[in-house]
Amino acid sequence: MEIFVKYSTKEIISRQGGPAPAIAFKRREGDHEIRLTFLDDNLQPTKLTVPDGKTLFMAFGLKPRGQYGAASVVFTSDWAIPAGNEFAYVCRPNFNTIQLNALFTSEAVASVALMGEISWRFNEAEAQGLPVKTKTFDVFVANDVVRGDDVPPPEDVSPLQAMIARAEAAADNAEASEAAAAQSNTAAQAAKADANAAADAASESETAAEAAAADAEESASSAAASKTAAEAARDTAQAAATSAGLSATAAAASAADADADASASAVSAGAALAAKQAAEASEANAAASAASVGDAAATAQAQAAQAIASAVTAVNKAGEAAISAQQAALIAAGLVYKGIVVGNAIPNTLTNSGDFLVVTTPGTSQGKTWGILDLAIYKGVSGQWDQVVYDSVAHAYVDPLAAARAPLDYLWCDTATVASRVFWRAGAHGELGTSDFTVVIPGVQMAVLNTTGMLFCTRGTADVGYNEGSLRVYVYNDTIRVCLGSDTTSRTRSTPAGSANSLLERPSTIMFGRLAGDWFFYKDGVALALGAETVVGTPAIGWGDAFATAWMRLGAHVSTTATRMSRFGSPILLNRAWSQADVSTYISTGRVPSRDDVAGSMVPMLSEGFEAPGWGLWGSDQGTRLLATDIVRSGEQSAQYTPTQAGPYTFSGMSRNSTFTPGRAYRIGAWFYRPAGSAWAPNSRTCTTDTAAYTGPLSGTLVDDEWCYLEREIVAASTNLILYGGTTGVGDIIYVDDVSIIPLGTICAFDIGRTAQLRGKYNGIHAIATSGITPMPVRAPAAEVMEFDFSSSGYVGGDQSLVFDLHLIDSVEVLAPSAITATFRRGSSGGTVVATATVVANEYTALPLTASARPGAAGDKYYLTLSAATAGKIRIRTSRL
Repeated sequence: MEIFVKYSTKEIISRQGGPAPAIAFKRREGDHEIRLTFLDDNLQPTKLTVPDGKTLFMAFGLKPRGQYGAASVVFTSDWAIPAGNEFAYVCRPNFNTIQLNALFTSEAVASVALMGEISWRFNEAEAQGLPVKTKTFDVFVANDVVRGDDVPPPEDVSPLQAMIARAEAAADNAEASEAAAAQSNTAAQAAKADANAAADAASESETAAEAAAADAEESASSAAASKTAAEAARDTAQAAATSAGLSATAAAASAADADADASASAVSAGAALAAKQAAEASEANAAASAASVGDAAATAQAQAAQAIASAVTAVNKAGEAAISAQQAALIAAGLVYKGIVVGNAIPNTLTNSGDFLVVTTPGTSQGKTWGILDLAIYKGVSGQWDQVVYDSVAHAYVDPLAAARAPLDYLWCDTATVASRVFWRAGAHGELGTSDFTVVIPGVQMAVLNTTGMLFCTRGTADVGYNEGSLRVYVYNDTIRVCLGSDTTSRTRSTPAGSANSLLERPSTIMFGRLAGDWFFYKDGVALALGAETVVGTPAIGWGDAFATAWMRLGAHVSTTATRMSRFGSPILLNRAWSQADVSTYISTGRVPSRDDVAGSMVPMLSEGFEAPGWGLWGSDQGTRLLATDIVRSGEQSAQYTPTQAGPYTFSGMSRNSTFTPGRAYRIGAWFYRPAGSAWAPNSRTCTTDTAAYTGPLSGTLVDDEWCYLEREIVAASTNLILYGGTTGVGDIIYVDDVSIIPLGTICAFDIGRTAQLRGKYNGIHAIATSGITPMPVRAPAAEVMEFDFSSSGYVGGDQSLVFDLHLIDSVEVLAPSAITATFRRGSSGGTVVATATVVANEYTALPLTASARPGAAGDKYYLTLSAATAGKIRIRTSRL
């Protein structure tokens, strides 16, 4: 346990000078190490100055809260004094004492609240002089769970047996459906036999062939088809069915919900099959399926697909691993997914005809040129492959099928480009302090489980790596690690072994964050316990402290390696800790809860230290308010309130008008000092001028004669705030200082379009996807707008490709504080001029476009040349082809 004491005030604080995190220990652990560091007014480590000829004596003691005269339940005076460049004073008190155990009056007691002090003096034997003491601080000691006599409980195998039984039943149903199709002379086998017979007959009868082709194409204009034409029509119909299924798959499965829970996957699977059947019914190739021969085959295929979909749904309900929409659709088309491959390394063979691979990097092999997301389908003969070209046009225009979840746009990573990542500058809104927060990363899938898949990282600079002030969340072998610090000084906690393995199989939604100084972690809506802390070196930050957040990113771990995340969705950062209900809402709908669907901030909209008038007295003739100088937490003044009206309740307090937006959520926090004997109990309340809406008590604990922090999250019922206390005693006094109000909501989330800039939904925070990462929206937006800051001539977007896809550049506008000439070029500083003009000072000025340079292309870089260095903005507008 790290404890920091500000020497000038004797307060327990955090390493960064803010409120100290909760001090908590575990009962019956006999060797808790406490590391005490004194900090000067600049928050730098310092040591106690021991006078010449004197000896330092220190003591640590805990007593039941409020029982100042009682005996200590934990005590030690055995401290190790730091030497040389060390600053930490170390002790190891025993938390397995008779007195402490006696406070746990029953095994149902989860924890006991204690108060503590640390004291020091010189030459303990001297009678004169009192010891110096820290301010009294709160300590919580939790009950223990593992007692040493525990044995493994017997396993309950009934759920597993039930699951197996349901899965077997699902398999039986599928087999029964297949058997029924096989047994029916008019269904699958009969249809196939009829189709083959029809093809054979076509070779013998030109008239029959012409009729079959005419029926298949719903056209009476052709009468010259041969056996080869009939067989080609049949093959074309079958290929159309497969291609339609794969096209629907490429649109829906690439984006539709591969972070899916079981039930949503089943819905998506059914939707994909429906899309396949609709495409077969509407496209020209599907007309052949309307012919008498093809119709029977299509009916049999539909029956088989429905049987497979039923089996998939049953297996999902039985708790088996979710099967994505893509897999379900491919199964229905009769193909088997075998993994991913780069375009220049298509193998000679796979196991069976119909096995297929998804191409992740362009290249040439097996006599074909492969593009990203092309499908390579093995034909059963070595070296023979069919190619289904990924249709970005169809992908761009597809509307997702109706489903409970919102469609998931995502980012596709080639897993080969060095330092590929998505990054953004947090700005004031996103600077994470010591408060609660939640990070959501949907649709995460790994190509390889190792540390080059950085799920989330913060750093004070724009560099790719990390340092002592960073927060990192990354995959390590089969676990996911949450780490504060660098490789040489860090604190790390990990999810259970094996918890990362499913990231190789399908996309998952990762959620993590901080709640009241502790951390939580969810994967696909299931809470994962973070293991015990592993400490390396002497970390600069603790779990309740702030960390470097000027820049945030997903993707590359360091600048010399490629990320192994093959795909992920837009990250979402919120300034409150999600509950299980919030997590479940997001998992089932793909949307943040409604209260978070507004812009939030880590920056207080109000921070009141009572250094000047600003708050009114609430309660007519019920109390007095003073600006006190004798008891303050910071600055020169605090607010002192004293009720003057007797009664069962005296509602007296302070108010602030025109503070809130009704219906918005806020976190209210303040520091309170209650003198011994006062009966105040602070609450928060929002009200209008004539009605009040009670929101409940502030959370936290008031201790007499100490500054204590209390807070509460509220949804404002009006524009006004009241902080008040209820007491039955006239003359009771309470002091208040450092009141803060933070608007809650979403700090940042990004819309994924067809450009490298991810547009921020909140607070104007945008992100950039670097080379190697391709945006994959479910729909291509009709228009895109990108906006970048500049300070001098240079690449737009920091030398990153702007990734235009199916869009034209409509306009380029520049905003600058003075009249300068701006030239927008493709490629580099000497590249093709796209637009140029003299900018009007302090106005967005359009640069006329050169017609031949107007289209944008995927992978283009752009350079802005200025006649004079100045700060400004460039805005690029595009429209869909």
